[in-house]
Amino acid sequence: MKTSDRRPVFTALFLFLAAFAARLLFYPAFRQMNPAWSFQNLDVNHWLVIARNVAAGRGFTDSALMTYFQTPSLHATAARSPVPVLLLAGLLKIFPDRLPTFLIYSWTLSGLNAAALYYLALRRLKSRRLALVTGLIYCFYFPEMDRSIAYAAASEGVFILLFIAYFRFCNRCFDRPSKAYAAAAGLVFALAFLSRPVILFMPALFAGAMIKHHRARALAPLACFAAAAALCAAPWTMRNQKVFGRPVLTTTLGGYNLLRHNWMIETGKYKLCTDDDFEPVAHRAAAETGRPLESMNEAELDALFKEKAKQIIRRYPLRYLEASMIRLFWLWYKIGADRPLYVIQNAVIYAFLLPGLVMTLLRRSRLGFISVHFLYFIVMHAAINAQFRFIEPLMGFGIMIAVFAAADIFGFPRNSSPPPVPGVK
Repeated sequence: MKTSDRRPVFTALFLFLAAFAARLLFYPAFRQMNPAWSFQNLDVNHWLVIARNVAAGRGFTDSALMTYFQTPSLHATAARSPVPVLLLAGLLKIFPDRLPTFLIYSWTLSGLNAAALYYLALRRLKSRRLALVTGLIYCFYFPEMDRSIAYAAASEGVFILLFIAYFRFCNRCFDRPSKAYAAAAGLVFALAFLSRPVILFMPALFAGAMIKHHRARALAPLACFAAAAALCAAPWTMRNQKVFGRPVLTTTLGGYNLLRHNWMIETGKYKLCTDDDFEPVAHRAAAETGRPLESMNEAELDALFKEKAKQIIRRYPLRYLEASMIRLFWLWYKIGADRPLYVIQNAVIYAFLLPGLVMTLLRRSRLGFISVHFLYFIVMHAAINAQFRFIEPLMGFGIMIAVFAAADIFGFPRNSSPPPVPGVK
């Protein structure tokens, strides 16, 4: 291997270490900003509770229905995505159940994400310098640094890594209609949606791009993609069929989220909903069936909440559209807007990200494929719920698009062909 070919490897290693070190140094500042935060606060939405039960041999169980409604005993759950839970359970089998374990795990994922994002940017931006800038901004991106601590035991870090791998395999398929790469993309995609259910319908974008690039030759790779994804997801779906009597494909929180963030449109006053706001709504919905909420399993509650939310949306379509438009704006800043550094950093990124999305789509570039997925995330969450944390996992891609736009606006030169990446012909 030539010395020049090793530079991307060294740069990726540097970014990994920089991201890890940045979060380690940020930790004291985080504790100062959140003096009441402790190890107990780490278990956001029962990720750790379920992982501890899995590690202890009790399976996917929890003492709270959908992780929100407390019950007196353990019961089967599918409220949290299986891939992050299984990784956490494996971690608990090897390392002590203490705060440093989960912080190191989360910061390691952040470092891997920075390195993987750099490799993706290296191909899409066709410039080592722009790829390095993308990686460095991500290393010191305050909302992600905050998330890597407060949500260290959640799904975001795993999802980002899988999603970057998904894009890499998709791009390989665009170069040539390979069945092997398509199967790999399907496998990684299944692991990604078993980490973050909102992406379930994204393969339609991949299928459309494949047909555009390869016409009829895309059919066999797309069949391989679908088969690999189905085989990977099958064990989880079959487990849920056996446990709940319903083939839950992702999680049992779809109906919960839809109703929780849309029930108030009946009142004509939309707001961010808290757990305390929603609990009486959930109990009333269950009571209308003649059964107390605690007597239902999660799949039954999921179906009930989903149907109730759909009834409200059908009754007030214009109010729902108005609520979705409000969420479309809230997504970009709601939560964390009281922290000046976060606001300033996001404002600079947004100033180039928004024109960058338009530029990449109009030019129909490979980066445009990523932009379409970014917009998919925005639209899906605007239709359901609104917190900046929900789009934060995509902000690494947003940074890459913003760097592309800034380079184009200011005339920064890019290589005519992508630099060599070790192990890739």
